[in-house]
Amino acid sequence: MSDVIQQEFFALPVAPHVVAKIDGEPLYGSKTLNFMFLQSLAKASITKPVVNDIRKLIKEKTVIPCWMTKGVRKIRKFVINEKGAIRHIAGFYDPNSKKVIILVDNHINKWGFASNKVLAEITIHECIHMFADRNPTKFYSAFKNDLNKFYYAYFNEIFDFGGKPVKEMENIVRFIASIERKVAGVGLSNALLKRYYNYLNKHLRKYSGLKGKEFDKKLMDYIAIMKFYSKSVPMFLNARTKYIHILNPLQKAYQSTFGGVSDTIPIQELFVVSEVISVSSEIKMRSSIYKMFR
Repeated sequence: MSDVIQQEFFALPVAPHVVAKIDGEPLYGSKTLNFMFLQSLAKASITKPVVNDIRKLIKEKTVIPCWMTKGVRKIRKFVINEKGAIRHIAGFYDPNSKKVIILVDNHINKWGFASNKVLAEITIHECIHMFADRNPTKFYSAFKNDLNKFYYAYFNEIFDFGGKPVKEMENIVRFIASIERKVAGVGLSNALLKRYYNYLNKHLRKYSGLKGKEFDKKLMDYIAIMKFYSKSVPMFLNARTKYIHILNPLQKAYQSTFGGVSDTIPIQELFVVSEVISVSSEIKMRSSIYKMFR
């Protein structure tokens, strides 16, 4: 049976103990959970080639499988990755502790089942964020072409370059990558958003086919939706329809760059370049992603 639909028995809590603390909130795991976690990843096509590498990361306590608890939902500063309709598997990368936290609900259903594919996708997704944070130079070098192509396609859709090349695109992507490092575990400040606005205004306006006020409006909207998102996810969700002209081009950029679209609402890509590669791994796994594990 395809691992897209395969459901595997997952461990119910056995001898749970505290395996990590995030913002003072204890997270619980067990040796049984670790074993069953790896068994599940070994049966998913996207993680099977690197399951031994993930085993090492678990041994090093860099990747930590945990039981999902109510307290985890109180950790608001992290974007908790939940895939589609399966709300019983989640994960996030903590840039302060440099750890990937994978959360599994032992009540995933009355039989205790978990989806191998979803677990694998979330694990790869969050590990990519970790690799980008650990060694940003190596990360950018590995994915420079993908990132430059993605952000060119995105900005071209918004600011209408008319297909003209943007000589500064590599520097622009590097600038956005520097924003990612600054906001990790902190958030987007007004000063940082102002700096971001000024940078894009300086480097993109001259390539745009938009008239002055139209360009100004698009750029202000670009910054505004990030501001909403940095305030709270509910605020972003309430405002997103007004900024669909900023958000929809992200899906078009995924389609043109990677041949598919994100199954979540894209927004982090505006200031987290590693999100582009994380999402792309769910569209199409590539050898360059596997190499990050080795």
